[in-house]
Amino acid sequence: MADNECLQRGQHYMCMPRLAKLNSHSIPCVLAAGFALWKRLTGLSSTKFRGRPLRAPRARPGGAARLRLDRERGGCLSRPGGLAVPNRLPGDYTERMVPASEPRAEVGYAAERFKAFADAVVAIALTLLILPLMDSVSEVASAGDGAFAWLTQHGGQLLNFVLSFVLIAMFWMIHHRLFSAVDRVTPTLMWLLAAWLLTIVWLPVATAVAGRMDDGDRVAKALYIGSLILTAAMSLVVRLYLRAHPVLHRMERGELGSGLAVDLSLVLLFGAALAAALLIPGVGYYALFVMVLTGVVQRIIENILATDP
Repeated sequence: MADNECLQRGQHYMCMPRLAKLNSHSIPCVLAAGFALWKRLTGLSSTKFRGRPLRAPRARPGGAARLRLDRERGGCLSRPGGLAVPNRLPGDYTERMVPASEPRAEVGYAAERFKAFADAVVAIALTLLILPLMDSVSEVASAGDGAFAWLTQHGGQLLNFVLSFVLIAMFWMIHHRLFSAVDRVTPTLMWLLAAWLLTIVWLPVATAVAGRMDDGDRVAKALYIGSLILTAAMSLVVRLYLRAHPVLHRMERGELGSGLAVDLSLVLLFGAALAAALLIPGVGYYALFVMVLTGVVQRIIENILATDP
């Protein structure tokens, strides 16, 4: 009776008869246990065994760690929800079972789609930079002037286009290096990245304003260089968030520290360029040449962060 019941419940239990009762009457229980194990390993969901349809095992209440030794069913050892592996010989009723490891819950969402979205937004922003130049070409052509007149009349606008293209490309490269090791994103991180993208798509507007306005327009200078400061600052905030949530990425602490030094150096140097452009007459956008000191400032900040416990 006990062996038949083990056979009937073979899809739910791994039967381990007592060594003392291991005889010809226990063979069906052993066969049922072997078939149940084979069915679980191969993923078999429905077939015929001795005329009875077998179904996939149902999860039982109590959790995967609850183990049970049913002596009334011929010594059948069972665990709700799956098979367990004994670490002692069957027949020893003090045996302990090793529960199967539970899969770790993922945090947030996969980062691949948001990476692709960010790349697309940056590409659109780079493309939008050329539109003011296309309009200026139409204006010069409609006035009957040639290409040389266009170059002389819109040289500053062309310079702003090249400068903004290089700066946006630099921001994207920093973002790409950062997110190449990011596997998951949380809603908070997505909003921070959306704010960073907002500063990116605003840069073509700031570039158009700086290119069309007079060189002495202080508001245009503050608008353009201030936009660069905001972009670098948002990149810094994103990196700080990732530093506080290491479960989202695969970066080492030293790599994060080097990236923080880059973002901090950009914020400081853009701020110095804005101050020089507003306070020193005649400097204008040439104050952005202070960015050549990025490497020096970055090394100084890295040394400061390295000494910080």
